[in-house]
Amino acid sequence: MKLFTKGMSIAMLSLIATSSFAQSTQAKQKIFDAFPQTINVANTLLSNATNYTKGSIVTLDLLAGFQFTGTVFYNEKKYDNLQTIMIRSTENPKSVFEISKITKKDNSIAYVGRIMNNDAADGYEIKNNNGSYSLQKFETQKLLEECK
Repeated sequence: MKLFTKGMSIAMLSLIATSSFAQSTQAKQKIFDAFPQTINVANTLLSNATNYTKGSIVTLDLLAGFQFTGTVFYNEKKYDNLQTIMIRSTENPKSVFEISKITKKDNSIAYVGRIMNNDAADGYEIKNNNGSYSLQKFETQKLLEECK
């Protein structure tokens, strides 16, 4: 009887462990599929974005037919050389546009950031091309790891 109880206990533990580590494999949708791989962005759009105050509703014109409208929920200057702003989309609250302004030692300015949605298969990343900026499309699965 003890052998049967031990065997059942081990089987139950194995079943529980197996089911608790199983993950859903739902395919994520590409929400930026209708837009180009690369979008040129005016430096003024990025520099003006850092001036928006928390709670402001803003619209960033990225491309004809592509605007990012949302509410600023974070705008902090953490250090003398780093300021970050985050804008949550009003159309899709899981989409966030994050822009960081970096002031280098020579007082030149650089921008980094992303438009991301954890439930989407794609997003955009700010790329610096010798002082001019663009949004470059990327696949989130190559950037984000699934939690285990």
